[in-house]
Amino acid sequence: ALRGRDGQRYLVENAVAPVRQADGTLIGAVLVLHDVTESKQLLHRLGFEASHDALTGLVNRREFEARLARTLGRACRPEHSAALLYMDLDQFKVVNDTCGHSAGDELLKQLARLYAQHVRERDTLARLGGDEFALIVEHCSVADALGVAEKILETTRVFRYACGQRLFQLGVSIGLTPIDGSTASVEEALRRADHACYMAKERGRNRVSVHTGDADFALRRSDMDWVTRLSEAFDNDELELYYQPIVALADGDAAGHYEILLRLKDGGGKAILPGAFLPAAERYDVILKIDRWVLSKTLDWLKRDPAHLAGLKMCSINLSRRSLADVSFHQWAAKLIDASGVPADKLCFEITENGAIADMQKTIAFIDALAARGCRFSLDDFGTGVTSFSYLKQLPVDFIKIDGSFIQMMSSSSVDFEMVRFANDISHMMGRQTIAEYVTDAAIMEDLKRIGVDFAQGFWVGKPRPLDARID
Repeated sequence: ALRGRDGQRYLVENAVAPVRQADGTLIGAVLVLHDVTESKQLLHRLGFEASHDALTGLVNRREFEARLARTLGRACRPEHSAALLYMDLDQFKVVNDTCGHSAGDELLKQLARLYAQHVRERDTLARLGGDEFALIVEHCSVADALGVAEKILETTRVFRYACGQRLFQLGVSIGLTPIDGSTASVEEALRRADHACYMAKERGRNRVSVHTGDADFALRRSDMDWVTRLSEAFDNDELELYYQPIVALADGDAAGHYEILLRLKDGGGKAILPGAFLPAAERYDVILKIDRWVLSKTLDWLKRDPAHLAGLKMCSINLSRRSLADVSFHQWAAKLIDASGVPADKLCFEITENGAIADMQKTIAFIDALAARGCRFSLDDFGTGVTSFSYLKQLPVDFIKIDGSFIQMMSSSSVDFEMVRFANDISHMMGRQTIAEYVTDAAIMEDLKRIGVDFAQGFWVGKPRPLDARID
């Protein structure tokens, strides 16, 4: 950095080139300075907008989960202790319904400022969405974290929100869970804290509940219920494949390109989304059986209609983290594809960044083995952080799915628009094609075309439908 005559600080990039005589003798150098202050400030602003909640200025869910993951990484050290608080406002809906959403937004901003007064610089306070907040309290015992929770409770109790001539009193239910070596993942930590928050509400609201072994037992019981339900689903043929089309934005062609999705039929014939049962399936390794079932059934379905198979461009299939790390699954999948008669270049496997980096060596080996047969790969839930780019360089994938949280707001948020454009440009520079998720209206479609995104997927393109009902 340099300071100008006006006293302002300027960020610069420099390049130096030697100056030599004809005989090679060094006689000087040329120094070129380039003012990059504005571009650096823009990058900083974009980074802040990507990691912070636009309404309250607090850390957003994405950044919070990244910081929680780092805290979990330190939790295995004996000298490190931390806690997670999950906070859900009580009676917030009354304000929203009575005074409108703008009043509700103002209420959230005021409470965020009040809660921030109880947070040390080393801690992380976030708005997870709606009226839910979370707090990572670093280097503290459970007793210390309870003290912080009680301060937040008291702050909320005495707070009054004025809307016109009316005063509203709110409460907050808080779930607290220690973060230690027994906490296996970000998902588990949030689940424990959320369950404790639920128990606080069950006990009368406006109080703190600490996650205990009893809560662990309840969680395991819920998991086992799902494991039992999935076992019955395999026996009774209650798992069903859906498809969702993916459209090429250059020509609008959606024929022969879709993603395979999984649903579980409930007792009334309705479809249960995988978010309800996959977490339990992953914790108890049922996911390995599910992944094998999905791939087998998809290949069987494709073989049933040679005409459809001939016109198929690409069929995407999701793979779990457990299957990516399972060498026996790698070998089984390769043999199954070889024996199926389905051309391997018709198949694309979708993997998440978290799943890929859990065991990068095995993931790359799996990709290389199936790519040699012609299969393609897509990196799902791709963000625009430095971490994502660093892994993107290592993973030999063909497609990048730009995270839907950016896509959904890009037509109304200049920051999200620039994020999508940046992710698209960097992906193209690395030789990857891009797919936009969660495309919900025509305005987003037009913006994606303008940016140059290759493919789009979402309800505006086509809703998920049962695979057996597929009509070209």
